[in-house]
Amino acid sequence: MTIWGGIDVSDQMLYQYLEERRSTKQWKKVALNIMSRMVLNAYILYKQNSDNPGTRLDFILNIIEELSREWIRNKNVQNSPTITGDPIGNGGGDAGASGDFLEKLPLKREKNCSVCSATSTKSGGKRKKTTFVCKRCKKGLHPLCLPHHICVTAQL
Repeated sequence: MTIWGGIDVSDQMLYQYLEERRSTKQWKKVALNIMSRMVLNAYILYKQNSDNPGTRLDFILNIIEELSREWIRNKNVQNSPTITGDPIGNGGGDAGASGDFLEKLPLKREKNCSVCSATSTKSGGKRKKTTFVCKRCKKGLHPLCLPHHICVTAQL
């Protein structure tokens, strides 16, 4: 343990991306701290065992994307067991595999979700933004709204 100017240097990397929110629930702070330490340890191992390691931020974003993709796939399978086949008419496929039909917009670009924004604005609600678009029609679409999406493209 090395102390440098009042900061433990071994913890310096940990607090670079750790978001400490004011909360009265101490268990949340402990849980987030433990998860941050696990991600940091995983990144250190990745960096030591990889020939061309990426940045730590890219590593964290990749973990978040993979975990959310898996969670969405499991959530779609649990919530829509009656949907079989392709929700947008591509000729087969699994409705839960949203990665097959959606693509992420570059950088921080957002579009209105064509399913839940239409429903929300009709009842006087707000538009819902998403960073995903349908690969076929390029309309904004949340992964959870995929089973309800009807893809309309111009037929030649």
